[in-house]
Amino acid sequence: MDLKQIDDAIEEANLSFLILAQQLIECDMSRAALTLGLERQVLERIANLTPRQMSTISKSPFLLMTVKERGMDVLDTPDKVDDQIKAFHHSILMLTENTAS
Repeated sequence: MDLKQIDDAIEEANLSFLILAQQLIECDMSRAALTLGLERQVLERIANLTPRQMSTISKSPFLLMTVKERGMDVLDTPDKVDDQIKAFHHSILMLTENTAS
């Protein structure tokens, strides 16, 4: 893969990320904040981007998404992802249950 192909792949990944982020924000702002690890103000800016703006931003030579600290567990133990997701989901349910009471 040459540098042009890498740049094209980064652009495609960035655009896909922005489109997915907008869809997630539209469906559930709270989940988007948790999933993307972004503050509400940033999410609102992403939600309001036009297709043209998203296309322009996606041309950045830098990936818009990064592996966060919590993602390191997934990278370190990919064979245990299902268990980690279940534990994370259980934690969210417990937190939701505690705040609802």
